[in-house]
Amino acid sequence: MIELTGDRVVLIEATTEDIEKLYYWKFEEKEQEAKKWNGPYIPEEKVSKEEYRTEWEQEIFTDVPAALVIKCEGEAVGYVGPIG
Repeated sequence: MIELTGDRVVLIEATTEDIEKLYYWKFEEKEQEAKKWNGPYIPEEKVSKEEYRTEWEQEIFTDVPAALVIKCEGEAVGYVGPIG
């Protein structure tokens, strides 16, 4: 398991719960508040939950995920990598 710990955040491999939470904020949350801060000028095509989960299975090398979840105080608040 990959985990990078800083003073205020942790970058770590995604759990199923993390992926569900990030999907909600990216596609289901009614206000879409996150889009105001994350490239609101870039149109995003909605994908199914299954397609989104599959994207998280990508690896850049064997056992090295292509994306990591950003956690602050134990909560998933975003991600780094080529997801979505």
